[in-house]
Amino acid sequence: MIAAAAHTASPHEPPPSPPSPPPAAAAAEAPLTLDQAFALASANNREITAARLRRAIDLAGVDVARERPNPELRYEQAKETPHQALTASQPIELGGKRGRRIAL
Repeated sequence: MIAAAAHTASPHEPPPSPPSPPPAAAAAEAPLTLDQAFALASANNREITAARLRRAIDLAGVDVARERPNPELRYEQAKETPHQALTASQPIELGGKRGRRIAL
């Protein structure tokens, strides 16, 4: 312990230099314009980023809601008569179902 104290008090070693400021602190000293501040705030704001992503998701949902139902085609074969059956169907939405689905 005495050797450690003697080592730090040695007159041959220069005193430790003060720590240099981090680069972010140096950049913070430079003044920002109002436009730069708004750009920086909107780029780093998680709520704004989430709102932008929600809008894209909502627009994709509207596109899906506008799609019409797919037609169905079925083929059945049985050992009884008639031996084969082919059925085609197309759902028809009545009562404004599609319009209400799009409006959501």
